[in-house]
Amino acid sequence: MIVLGYRLDLQTTDECLALLTDDEKNYVLSVSVKRGLSFANGRSLAKLLLKKHFSIDSADIFIDLPNDAAPKLVVKGESWFMSISHSGQAVCVAISSTQKIGVDIEQTKPREFEKFKNDYPALQNVSNLDEFYQCWCRLEAYSKFSCLPLLQVLQYKCNDEFLFSFLPLNGYMLCLVYQQAMAEITIDRGM
Repeated sequence: MIVLGYRLDLQTTDECLALLTDDEKNYVLSVSVKRGLSFANGRSLAKLLLKKHFSIDSADIFIDLPNDAAPKLVVKGESWFMSISHSGQAVCVAISSTQKIGVDIEQTKPREFEKFKNDYPALQNVSNLDEFYQCWCRLEAYSKFSCLPLLQVLQYKCNDEFLFSFLPLNGYMLCLVYQQAMAEITIDRGM
């Protein structure tokens, strides 16, 4: 099972603090207000999803602090898969105990995407803004799924051995990349 949750309006940092560990609270205080807000929302949403959909208590959840790699999720001593993305006033989190996942959310706004087509082969077939955001989200989600740097993924066409689902939202595009075709995906909006 994959659980995908998102918020299109971030909660305040204070609203998220009750779900954060002391180390996470200290991290929020050590970074910019914007970064702290995104971090607090991603962590609190992940913990709410784990509690609601998997009946996991906060004491049984460990998510490492940001570093150069994707965040690692440990539940009751076992490694799980998690992907988090932020854009504008939105955050999304995907969690699975059984399969690799990657997620990306992008705020859709006017953008001169033509210049990206010349720089990145993976975007060469994009002909309008909707296609750009779908392709970009898919590539970013695949980058997280595969643990390949985004700039490397942009140099080649996406590998078609993975599955993906788009979720167009009001002012945002969301893409989930996953492994198993028969995956049960539960979508939870706005916890």
